[in-house]
Amino acid sequence: MTRPRAGFYVVPSLLSRHASTAEEPTQLLLGPFHGRPACNSVSLRAPSASRPVGVCAAGFLSGETVVVPDVEARPGHIACDGVTKSEVVVPIVVTRRRDDGTEEDVKVGVLDVDCEGLNAFDEEVDKEGLEQFVEVVKRVVRWEL
Repeated sequence: MTRPRAGFYVVPSLLSRHASTAEEPTQLLLGPFHGRPACNSVSLRAPSASRPVGVCAAGFLSGETVVVPDVEARPGHIACDGVTKSEVVVPIVVTRRRDDGTEEDVKVGVLDVDCEGLNAFDEEVDKEGLEQFVEVVKRVVRWEL
C-alpha cells in the first residue's frame, strides 16, 4: 500500500520571533508534518556545482510546483526517508503589504508530499489539487511577515 506523507518546510523567520525577514533565507525548517520523521532542515544552496538543490529547495527557489515521478532518477534528491519513491512540492508565496502601501510577494515555504509508490502524483490532477490546497492554506493562516 502506498502511503502519502505531507509536511511544510518554512523559512526560519516564521518559526522564531528573533529571526529577520529581511535576510534572504539559506534554509527551510520543518514545520507541521504527518508521517515518518523527515529532514529537519533543507538547504537552499546546492551542495556542489555538479549536484543541484533538492526538490523542496527547487520548488521554493523557482516558485513553481515540482512533480517528481521517481525520486531516484532526480539529480539532487535528498533521501530523508528511504521508502519515498515519488514526490510533489508546492511553493507557498504570500503577498505582504509594505509600510508604504505597496505589495510584494514573499516566499514563505513549501508543501512537500511524498509517496512510497512510483509515479504516485498526476501532473495535472494532483498538481492542481495541491496548488488549490495551498491557496486555501495561504488564506487561512495568519502569516507573521
